Amino acid sequence: MATSQISVRLDDGMLQKLEALLAERGGTRAAAVREAVRDWLQEERRRDEQDHLEARIAGSLSRTRKEISLVRNDVHVLMAFFDRFVRSYLVHTPPVPSEAIDAQAATASDRYHKLMRDIPSALQNGEGLAALWSVAE
Repeated sequence: MATSQISVRLDDGMLQKLEALLAERGGTRAAAVREAVRDWLQEERRRDEQDHLEARIAGSLSRTRKEISLVRNDVHVLMAFFDRFVRSYLVHTPPVPSEAIDAQAATASDRYHKLMRDIPSALQNGEGLAALWSVAE
């Protein structure tokens, strides 16, 4: 590999510290300067990689924020739908006569357990919850 010669000027204090370190560790001025330049170049490369990574993370966070906002909107819609459903049910469903309470509770329990049994298979088959409504009809 071809090499080039450069000249480096150091103030007296820095040169004394360098000489003391070289006396302690061993080595040459040229080797110390090469190592310092190599470390500086590697640090620049790491900074560039960190900047790139930071940009990717910022993009991911931005996308995640948008997705969370969409989910939050969906939850609000579902909450409003559920509120309307409960109000409608309470307004339009007459109370069960006292002599039919036990039979109605048993039927409701059976229907509930069937629903809970059918949900996992509907979700696993990729049909979604809409499959439950076609089974119920």
